[in-house]
Amino acid sequence: MAPAMQAKMMTNGGTVMAQQRSLGRVAQRSQQVAQSSRSAFSQGLQGAFRGLSQRRLLSQSPRAANVAVLRAAEKISTVSETKERFLAVFPKPLPALYSTIIQELLVQHHLIKYSPKHQFDKVHALGFISVFDGIMDSFPGDKEEVLAAYLAAIEEDAATFRSAAEELTAFAQAASGADALVASDALAASGNYNKFQAIGCFRLLELVGATDPASLEKLTSSLSLPLTRVTSDLATYKGMLSKMTAAKELMAEIIAEQRKKSAQREAEKLKQQEEANSGSASNGELPNGGTPAAT
Repeated sequence: MAPAMQAKMMTNGGTVMAQQRSLGRVAQRSQQVAQSSRSAFSQGLQGAFRGLSQRRLLSQSPRAANVAVLRAAEKISTVSETKERFLAVFPKPLPALYSTIIQELLVQHHLIKYSPKHQFDKVHALGFISVFDGIMDSFPGDKEEVLAAYLAAIEEDAATFRSAAEELTAFAQAASGADALVASDALAASGNYNKFQAIGCFRLLELVGATDPASLEKLTSSLSLPLTRVTSDLATYKGMLSKMTAAKELMAEIIAEQRKKSAQREAEKLKQQEEANSGSASNGELPNGGTPAAT
């Protein structure tokens, strides 16, 4: 090959290699720039999210702190803890009929008391006291002792409930009718409805002699209570009272039968003893196997 041709080929080859090296440097630089850009974008994005999170935390910190403090200060009892408190205050055994009903009622009242929006009101107190007195009217013991233990279990005061119920009872007895109840400022119910409020309303209407549906609607409307739920809870309450009355009658019959049988057994024992004593006397023996005194 001619020297000129070889020189040209070498020159071209060198040029190509130089171009490849140049392109390689450009590609490498491009990759570095791209990587640097991605890194900067990623860091910037992370910084933006970090700043946003910090701002959110700062804006929510007071609220979160308040919630934490309230939760720590206001520990909500469990149902089992409520039952334990009742048994701690009233450790005596209750008759089976009363024990079952009191325990069921306590669970329901626990759920009402510890609901987030619960507030005490006098209509609620009247309703509960009406239920309690209706259940315990034949209780063979001190029902006020049971009431105190029951309300202590849900961290309430028996004297407060009794006083509120008596106050509304006296007010209703002096009222002229349902319209007087509706027009009065003495009645108020908390916004968080519960079944004891329904029973309290019905008791008020009973005291004024106006238990018709129209009067119930007027009173529940004036207290901003849901009529449908009130009607449903009253039906349940009346059914419970009917069952309780039937159970009490059955219990009274059982007790009477047991007393009758016990009296019959005692009479039979006495008769057998008298016959034994009579037989001993006819044989010349003293009743208890003794001997006559010497004369």
